[in-house]
Formats: sequence, structure tokens, C-alpha cells
Amino acid sequence: MKLWILRHGEAEPHARSDAERHLTEHGRGEVLRSAAQLIGQPISAIIASPYLRAQQTAQLVREALGFQAEIRTVPWLTPDGNPPQVLQNLDTDDNVLLVSHQPLVGSLISFCNTAICASRSRCTPRASRNWKAIFRWRG
Repeated sequence: MKLWILRHGEAEPHARSDAERHLTEHGRGEVLRSAAQLIGQPISAIIASPYLRAQQTAQLVREALGFQAEIRTVPWLTPDGNPPQVLQNLDTDDNVLLVSHQPLVGSLISFCNTAICASRSRCTPRASRNWKAIFRWRG
């Protein structure tokens, strides 16, 4: 499995709740630039946080890629998600794009890079210009 991890685009600073914050126009542009980096990648699933800005990000990526499958929404990709739980929930051979938030995005990348990749046997991080990391995960 390849794992792409994407933080949502820039969001409005205020809403009734954190979960209801919309992407800004600038944030939409950020997402479309990131989506361009995914063109031609073998993504077979998009999994996103239920928060509005992550849903909007996932939908923009889906449309930009012409991705046919529906976006899967899961509660374990919210900002306070747990990296080991995220990886446990990814018990699949699919090539997955995760759309989430800070601090989970940073924690998940750090967790993969230090705890799991220390042995170099389960995942291999690759740097990319517009992405913090792309991982090949072998669970």
C-alpha cells in the first residue's frame, strides 16, 4: 500500500464550531495545486475526516483527479486522532489518500518515520515538493 497524507487547505478562522470551518478561496487554490501532484498516482481510496474543511478538500481532489469512487468519511482522522489507531484502521492493500488536520498529520508522519520506519521493514518515506511525505506501508 502507498499512503498519501494531505492536510486540508487554509480554512476560515471562525465558525460555530471547529468542525464547521469552510475552506477559503486561498485554501481551495492550495488544494488544487496539491491535487495536481497526484495526477497519475495509483490512488484507489480517499479517506477523510468528517470536518467540513477536510470534506471540501477531499471533494476538490476527487474532482481534480476525476476519481470515481466515493470519499470514505471516518471519525479517526480528526485533529486529535491517534496515529497507531489510524494505521490499524488502514488494514488494506489499497493505495490511500488520507485527508486530515494538524496536529494529526504531523504526528502520523512522525510516527511512521520514527517508530515504524526505524526498522526500514514496514514503510519507506519519500519526500515530495508539495507533500510532507508519501509512505509505502506494508502492514
